[in-house]
Amino acid sequence: MRRLDAEAVLLGEPNTEAAFMLDRWNLQAEWSSSKGMARLSRFTSQTLNASAQIPVGFEGAAPQVGDLKANLTLNNFNLQRLSPLLGTPSGGKLSVHGRLDGPLEALRPNLAVQLNQPRFGPLAIPEEWSGRLQGVVGDAATLELTSTDEQGVPGSLRADLSADGWPSRVELTRQGGQLSLAGTKRRYRWQANQFTLHGLRLALPPHNDRFAGISGHLSGTGEVALDPLLFAGEMVIDEPMALGVDLDRIELTGRISKGRYQADGLLKPPEGNVVFKASGRMDGPLLSEADAEGISIPWLVAQTRQIRATTPNPAQPLGSANDLGSLMIETFGGSLDEHLMALSRSRTALEAYEEANPRQR
Repeated sequence: MRRLDAEAVLLGEPNTEAAFMLDRWNLQAEWSSSKGMARLSRFTSQTLNASAQIPVGFEGAAPQVGDLKANLTLNNFNLQRLSPLLGTPSGGKLSVHGRLDGPLEALRPNLAVQLNQPRFGPLAIPEEWSGRLQGVVGDAATLELTSTDEQGVPGSLRADLSADGWPSRVELTRQGGQLSLAGTKRRYRWQANQFTLHGLRLALPPHNDRFAGISGHLSGTGEVALDPLLFAGEMVIDEPMALGVDLDRIELTGRISKGRYQADGLLKPPEGNVVFKASGRMDGPLLSEADAEGISIPWLVAQTRQIRATTPNPAQPLGSANDLGSLMIETFGGSLDEHLMALSRSRTALEAYEEANPRQR
């Protein structure tokens, strides 16, 4: 019998797909030629603990490998460490516990999975999810999770995994709405039908490290890819809200690719509408233009103040009144906030005058 004891410390940043959880580890392994068995008695690291055994024999010079029997436990693995692998910022904690059995080319996982507050790209889900990964890898392996957070929105997820471990199809349900992904090679077509956004958090440009709560119901279709990150599509969001600003509806065509974004859309507040275009870099300033018609000035003032209250530096001025362009009839200098206040006062005074002096018919 041959026995191996080893301990290692990984210095620097992990640069392989296998190294992201192996900062510091030790193991004890042995192989018995008489028993034809290789055994991993112990493998321990900061996040991963495992033990395994597999029959190994030789017919001539060719090794013959039998079925693997393995136990593994992954505790609170920080998904942020997967960001280089996925090609997009990630976050949250992942825990896994259970077994892997079967031939190496068709392993059968039976693993309990817990996912806590995951983040992928600009989207964060502040909820806890739990479930199981079962089936045969490369044939019919499935991951099924349900939301276990009592404060969150009821939801469920089912993912069919391909031979390389990446999902070939994903079905996500939240409060009756559906979002599905289908594809291969980390590139997917997405489709949504009244998918509930309530409870999700989105990193809105230009402050992509600062998440804001969003709500609404998403419908649409498009494509999404990882490494590099790509998101594109046509969508409608009913009853949307972000940064405290609520609308009746958003119609949007947009694209995020190579760190840049571009969007064309229609905003439907309670009165009037706003046609807009926006573009820029995810880590840079927002470039936009808008054409508003029939907007309620009191509503505009209230929403502007709400946005200002949620910005990182509320003491800074919103900008010059010239930034409004053709939205106002004339601009006379001063801040945008001062002009909005003046317009609101003028509107109130006009309504009071008309009430006191009704027109003769």
